[in-house]
Amino acid sequence: MTDKKSIRKSRAGRENGRQLLLLDSQKNEKINEGPFFVHNQNKLFIVYSANGCSNEDYCLGMLEYIGGEICNNTSWKKLDQPLLYKSDKLFGPGHASFFYSPDKTELWCAFHAILDLNDNQTFKTRFACIN
Repeated sequence: MTDKKSIRKSRAGRENGRQLLLLDSQKNEKINEGPFFVHNQNKLFIVYSANGCSNEDYCLGMLEYIGGEICNNTSWKKLDQPLLYKSDKLFGPGHASFFYSPDKTELWCAFHAILDLNDNQTFKTRFACIN
């Protein structure tokens, strides 16, 4: 932002963002949301939720800044696999935030997930988790 009321003109556009945040879904739900910026070990990342939150394939994708103009798609590399994905105990992890352990030696992730398989893709109770 150039000031409190303006957004700088050079930014990733909506179409560029769609190309950059590719889907991580097996069900082809075209949803990417909740981006969270992470700075860790002198590297920059964007972690985002992908897929519909009402299904067990909801997951966390991650982009790593590899250099260049920060608003260009070519300046970011997408992880080949989701950062967090369903397991046999948690389904649909998403909407993450990150913080350091009290002794500052580990980067922890707080996210929400459902505890049982959601076959009918209805909204179920989500629980807060820390990993």
